[in-house]
Parts: sequence; C-alpha cells; structure tokens
Amino acid sequence: MDPRILVVSKDQSTCTQLIRDLTDGGFEVIVVEDEHRALENWGFVRPSLTILDLFSGNQGTWQTLGAIRANSSVPVIALTREDSQLRVASLDQGADFSMSKPFDGRELRARVRALLRRVGFATQSITD
Repeated sequence: MDPRILVVSKDQSTCTQLIRDLTDGGFEVIVVEDEHRALENWGFVRPSLTILDLFSGNQGTWQTLGAIRANSSVPVIALTREDSQLRVASLDQGADFSMSKPFDGRELRARVRALLRRVGFATQSITD
C-alpha cells in the first residue's frame, strides 16, 4: 500500500504541483480545500502524512494544525511563505517540518520520506 498524503490547500496551483510531485514519488494523494472537511473526514482518509498550506494565513488552517496535533501523531508538513516568523510559528504550533513556497519537488519528496521513516512507515528508496 502506498503512503497516503492528505493535502489541505485552497490554492489550485499549489495543489497541482503537490499532486504531480507526490504521485511521481509513489504516494497516494488526497486533496481537500476546506480545513473543516479535512477534519471531518480524518478517520475515513487515514493519512500517513498531512501537508497543510498555511500560506493564506487563514485562522482555520492554524486551528486545523492544532486539532491534528491534539488528536494524532501523523506527521505534518506546513507550507508557508518566505517568512521565518511564520515558519517558526508553524513549528511551535505542532508542524513537524515547515517549507516555504515555492518549493522544490525533490526536496518535498525527501522530507516526506524522512518523516514517514520516523513514524515507522517503510517507503521505497526513490532516486530523484
């Protein structure tokens, strides 16, 4: 079974890039645009890892990060703008890693594999 990555983002271009980059890496990708839908469907989706787009600065995304962290040990990668204060805040709020947009797909896949290894999910070694 391929690792399942839940992407929470309202930005269509980010979603398109994430889908391409992650499926190229052998990951199953599920995209939701609404933070509340992500939480409502959490048990059904059962992600191996979550990528949460905090770029908009929307309060709902911060609440979603808090809810995920309060109820799950699933790794979370936060996507932020190029702002060290925002990246630090995402880590302090529970993200396992924070990446700035735009991001390199090869680095993203490597970060996903590293986080999945930490939680004991075996992933194939993929040459980028």
